[in-house]
Amino acid sequence: MGVVFDAIFSVSVFLLVSIGLFVILGLMNIVNLAHTAFMAVAVYAELYFTGHGWNFWLSAAAGVAVTTLLGAIVEFAIVRRLYGRHIDDTILATWGVSLILVQVLAIAFGSTTTSVAPPLSGSVKFLGELLSIYRIFIVATVATVVAAMAAVIRFSKAGLIVRMVMTNEPLARGVGINTGMVQRLTFVAGAAFAGLAGTLLGPTQGISPSFASSLLASTFLIVLMSGRRLSGLLFACVAAGLAQTLFSAYGNPVIANVMVICTAVVVLRLKPEGLIWPRH
Repeated sequence: MGVVFDAIFSVSVFLLVSIGLFVILGLMNIVNLAHTAFMAVAVYAELYFTGHGWNFWLSAAAGVAVTTLLGAIVEFAIVRRLYGRHIDDTILATWGVSLILVQVLAIAFGSTTTSVAPPLSGSVKFLGELLSIYRIFIVATVATVVAAMAAVIRFSKAGLIVRMVMTNEPLARGVGINTGMVQRLTFVAGAAFAGLAGTLLGPTQGISPSFASSLLASTFLIVLMSGRRLSGLLFACVAAGLAQTLFSAYGNPVIANVMVICTAVVVLRLKPEGLIWPRH
């Protein structure tokens, strides 16, 4: 049961980290290499506010708010000038933003690894295994977020607009949709998702200016495997989470991270369109 829960948790982490990348790449065709830097900003904001007497939940909300505002600033100052440009330009620009943010965090908070206490301590026994309450909370939160996102995309007017812009932006613009505003809100939403990922994962690992940077390559490949569909993202995260858990259990974490990337490369070689199936 322990290995099964570890696999479920790994899938949840990949989903949590990749959702922000997924919405930005899927709708805007922009590779946001500043994604994990946004996560680091969120977790340091959370750390700052908890250090000033705020409880974890208020600090986490503040961290998400700070990252959302930062996303709006970055979109206004840099990203909106890249719409319609080659994807290489977005890679270079967002990578530059990432380097700047990491250096600012290092100057402001230092490079020493620190931590934040989880708000839910202890564990529960299930089928003879002790399961962390906070990890269960993260799994439940991710499941709720994914279900809510699926419902919005499938059933709401906003979801219909997003699907129209993703499918045919010129046509969406022709019927009166403000595609520029949709793109701006999408980037800000992606930054907010990065903030949510950073604040939730903060208590599970050491915090440094390069927080979560080791996840960037694997989550980017996961988004490519998704085929720009939420169902594809779920399948891709399951594949990556299973690979990481199995190789961590019977090998070591370094090999596990390498195997996640290898799994993604193999899948993309066999199915360049991603883990999606054509509708007939």
